[in-house]
Amino acid sequence: MKPTVDIDSLATPLQKVKAPDPVIALGTPVDPPAPPAAPAVLAPPVLDAASPPKTKLTVRLDPDVIGRGRGAYLMELGATCKPMTWSDWVGQAIEVATARVEDTYNGGSPVELVDTDVVPKGRMDR
Repeated sequence: MKPTVDIDSLATPLQKVKAPDPVIALGTPVDPPAPPAAPAVLAPPVLDAASPPKTKLTVRLDPDVIGRGRGAYLMELGATCKPMTWSDWVGQAIEVATARVEDTYNGGSPVELVDTDVVPKGRMDR
């Protein structure tokens, strides 16, 4: 004989899971501070019909670095309200790092463009 179960006693309404806001959980105050007068990031590129096609970049990074980067992207997006994609944000970070290397090691001049598959895969030991 099968046991009988009172289905009505099992029907409790589902509750939303209480989870912290990921931006607030990263330490953002409830009222974010005003953005700095001179932001350290470059403006997103303006795309028009003459813009060259974009190239895909795939990298493997530590999950903590990627997670912090996503949090920083969302924090800046919320603080500045500038429409920007994750790709644009990462591209700006590469531009800032490239400009730093050009200033430090190349006398401020742009470095020579390097084509795809020229940089060896894996770690480059000295």
